[in-house]
Amino acid sequence: MQDRFVGDIGDFGKYGLLRALTGIYPEAAPRLSLGVVWYYREEKGLDYLRKSEEYRTCDEELFSHLNKIVTGSTRTIYAIEESEILGGETTFYSTPIPQGKSNRSNWISAAMASMQEKDIVFIDPDNGLSFGDGMSSKHALLSEVNQFYKRGQTIIIYQSFWHQTQDEQMANWKENIHRVIHPQKPPRIIRFGPHRPRAFIILPVARHAKKIDARLRKMLKGPWHPHFTRYPGG
Repeated sequence: MQDRFVGDIGDFGKYGLLRALTGIYPEAAPRLSLGVVWYYREEKGLDYLRKSEEYRTCDEELFSHLNKIVTGSTRTIYAIEESEILGGETTFYSTPIPQGKSNRSNWISAAMASMQEKDIVFIDPDNGLSFGDGMSSKHALLSEVNQFYKRGQTIIIYQSFWHQTQDEQMANWKENIHRVIHPQKPPRIIRFGPHRPRAFIILPVARHAKKIDARLRKMLKGPWHPHFTRYPGG
């Protein structure tokens, strides 16, 4: 995650999904507590804000907050944290990703400690999951995701599309997740966009699966319907 992406169309879909699944908007009980691991990178597609008739009805409060952040002078992840668009109880872990294997291990351990009490953990690297052995600050490792999941937390992961067809990529994601994580429930994969589409991989633990699926169905039938699609079988 980088500051220059704050408030773009990907953020709008990202926070809309999180607000719906945690029960912030539309309001639903019980609320599921949320933690966000930014995978923040320190580095020195906003046209949706000019299409208010197309996007504002999805989540008017979110649209207004992001519009204010983008047009103001505080376009950083800290502006998102302070805005409370993900609720006042959300915990954020924004320590920049370090270089080196041992430093990365300490970084993810600290991230896990900060998310200890959360129902849902959102993993937000620039490019999504890494399925190889390499370590990149733009990717989350499946082994890192598994550490959160196996202690009983539902995981949502931001995922970019690459050069294969989208169907091939989504099938590959599911295959690798099953290989490494062995999830209790099949991954739910949600695509956002048609313009520069990106995806969100949802790994619900068994105790959250019914709530997550009910809220997801409601979201996909509502004003968000033109913007989100669910991968078949996911």
